Amino acid sequence: MHIAASMNVPTLGLFSKAPEDPVLGLFGAEDRFRYYPFNKKSNILYKEDMRNLKFSEVKKTLEKML
Repeated sequence: MHIAASMNVPTLGLFSKAPEDPVLGLFGAEDRFRYYPFNKKSNILYKEDMRNLKFSEVKKTLEKML
């Protein structure tokens, strides 16, 4: 993901909080942004529980990006 983002390739990161800490994740309130792929073509989808991520959300985000 980070290599693709560094090459300015559209990149979608899927994140959820770390299972080790069910309240805030390993890095506290900023956990969801810690490993975000940074470039203008990148995006992130964050869910507290990855099981709540719907394919329609991923598809809609990808359509906006591309």
